Amino acid sequence: MLPNHSKITTTPEKETLQDQVPLSTGRSLPNDTDQSLVTDCSHLTKNEIKTRIDYLIINIEGLVVKDFIDLKRLVLNWLSRLSIIAIKDKPNLTHYPDGQLLFNLNTSCGAIKWNAAKSIFRLELNGFGCACISADSDYFNIVDAIDSHFNVVIRRLDIAADDSSGKYGIRFAQQVYCKGLYHSKNGLKPQYNLTNNNGSRTVTIGSINSNKHLIVYEKGKKNGYDKSDELYYWVRHEARFTGTKDYVIPLEAIFNPDSFFVGAYERAHKRIIKNCSPRCIKREYIALTDNNLNRKMASARRQYGPTIQFAVERLGETIALERLSRDGKKHQGYPSFISSEDLVNMPYSKA
Repeated sequence: MLPNHSKITTTPEKETLQDQVPLSTGRSLPNDTDQSLVTDCSHLTKNEIKTRIDYLIINIEGLVVKDFIDLKRLVLNWLSRLSIIAIKDKPNLTHYPDGQLLFNLNTSCGAIKWNAAKSIFRLELNGFGCACISADSDYFNIVDAIDSHFNVVIRRLDIAADDSSGKYGIRFAQQVYCKGLYHSKNGLKPQYNLTNNNGSRTVTIGSINSNKHLIVYEKGKKNGYDKSDELYYWVRHEARFTGTKDYVIPLEAIFNPDSFFVGAYERAHKRIIKNCSPRCIKREYIALTDNNLNRKMASARRQYGPTIQFAVERLGETIALERLSRDGKKHQGYPSFISSEDLVNMPYSKA
């Protein structure tokens, strides 16, 4: 029998399977915090959690045939409340006979997969999918509820700590590595690799084939922010964990990611968490969308600026806008968990 939940039912309120990703006006429940400062759910803000789950793969094991039907309905109803739906397109199905991709508007959120022969149902959430959940009042409570009835196994967990002050950038990671603060307790030195991709540097510490490794990268530069934007100096420290039979990731890590993040590289990370500012999920996606819009408008001005100006002079702004604008196949706009109130509190970022 699947768990009861105050806000989640196993009876669908609306069909969540679509041929195409629909436009959605669904909103996350309102937060009780200052939207201009922090825009995450109450669990994160009230507990002053500074890191965020940025990727999650869980296996739900020990199912019978009927459980698959009820569990899929339960998970999809939960996600649909966050405006995340399953579409008919298939994900990579290695080791899984069937599955569906998950989308919020036209943005990928991950996938669900199942293997009845092995009694496994898998939920995969990428960074955007985790961001939708981090902005919702229920957070990952449904996973905890499912774990009380079935065996929930975390197969991958990425925990991110962000800094835009410049204090904990690439140079910090290099210096800390040279001091041996990323070394294991027995003194073993982890692998170190530095790459540079179009001016955005990335440091990898540890082997990507081990149960844990660290990625430190200049996310602000990677996302194309201008130097005038404070997010230009945004650096992410991302601890990546892979769960195995011999390396079990506790479910508590989802609800208390700070301690798990610090515990991965304690001597280095206890320096970051004590001063690190919490992520502002909504601000990140508003700024990213605005940044993309700025680039598109700059390109349109270069290519069609004179034509647009002539159309305005000849036809007037209203008619010119009607003649020049059109709906696209892909949704252009903010993620569905961004409300009109959020846009007022976090105004448009000028290029």
